[in-house]
Amino acid sequence: DDFTSDIYAEALRLARVTTYTAPPGAMAQVERPDIQIPAFQFVRPKRAIDRVFIHCTASSRPEHDNIDTIRSWHLDRGWSDIGYHFMIHRNGKISTGRDIEQTPAAQRGHNTGTIAVTLHGGQYGQDDFSPEQRQALIEFCDAIDNAYDSRVTFHGHEEVANKACPVLDYRTLLNLGPK
Repeated sequence: DDFTSDIYAEALRLARVTTYTAPPGAMAQVERPDIQIPAFQFVRPKRAIDRVFIHCTASSRPEHDNIDTIRSWHLDRGWSDIGYHFMIHRNGKISTGRDIEQTPAAQRGHNTGTIAVTLHGGQYGQDDFSPEQRQALIEFCDAIDNAYDSRVTFHGHEEVANKACPVLDYRTLLNLGPK
């Protein structure tokens, strides 16, 4: 409807300023009008960013669909915090992980100048992500792209590691074209 289109247009305009706060009760809608994802505020960090890496947790167990579980896995590996800046849950909500001003610990040898986003799922290399997660990824990457005037690039972890991660076809989902 016109109201939703107006909210989305305003969100895109404001995202170019680096921060977008949705009006109370607003829902982001783009590709599928039947899926509504609560708007998420992206704040551009002060550190230089030129790439965004997309990951999966490689676990589809419902009890692992929380930021604290992933953080504990990373702390158990001896890391100082969770490696990712953001996590997209099955319901499409986005949680913050590592401080956005800190370099992630997510793509060995390729962490500087990046933002790391993970989606819950991908166990056994299966693309089992929910429609809500896909919609949230589209919206969130669009907000990041707008905050950087389309000067960032988007990549899957698989591009810099010998892993099938994030296991979803993120290039098609985000309209990135061929590698």
